[in-house]
Amino acid sequence: MDLQLVDFGVFIDKVRSGDAAMWLLYNSTNLLADDTVNRYTSSMYPGSNWCGVTDSEYDAKVAAGLSAASEAEKRVAFDAAQKRLIDLNVLYSASTFGDYTLMQPNITGLALRGENYIDVMNVDVN
Repeated sequence: MDLQLVDFGVFIDKVRSGDAAMWLLYNSTNLLADDTVNRYTSSMYPGSNWCGVTDSEYDAKVAAGLSAASEAEKRVAFDAAQKRLIDLNVLYSASTFGDYTLMQPNITGLALRGENYIDVMNVDVN
């Protein structure tokens, strides 16, 4: 393996042109499943779809999840979409993260938003 240090703009050009056979980029996704699966649809390339996935089957599974009438239907569709990404051999999730908040039971209203943003606008101490 020959590791090379390059300017970020050069790196992006190499990835987007297909000249980088394999590359690693830390680019986290937020906590909202809608945004995470949608970022790899054909319409997001180029853009957040760094892998260049343009697969109509994947797109259809994501669209089904985004238009689902219930959370249960969304979960089924998004699960199928993620499995499709694995089958395509273009993206491998190397890690995941979580955010845990410990607080007294009399505190309410704290909300966790996308990108690990903690919303304290409606916090109340009873």
